Amino acid sequence: PVTIKAREKKEKKSIQPEDYLCPKCKKANLRKGNTAYGCGDFTNCGFKIPFGLLNKKLTEKQIVDLITTGKTSKIKGLEMPGTEKSFDARFVLTKDFGTEIER
Repeated sequence: PVTIKAREKKEKKSIQPEDYLCPKCKKANLRKGNTAYGCGDFTNCGFKIPFGLLNKKLTEKQIVDLITTGKTSKIKGLEMPGTEKSFDARFVLTKDFGTEIER
């Protein structure tokens, strides 16, 4: 028999970036492209978040955290191009809606 707890876990809705409005223009929902999530009205707005940054593929939850709270949780094993050292940091959304790292 399936317990109530197991059933509740199965029914938990997955987090989809497409369910959220663009944080920049707040007019269109995000859409999944070939290399990034971007504003549904990208030609006018221009907002996008790449699927991967610094050799790490971002999870849908990390992308949702970035657009809703302005930062991700700490991500382990990030790598700067041209270096062999990895480090832990979080990505933050800048005032002009770009991304940068915060150690």
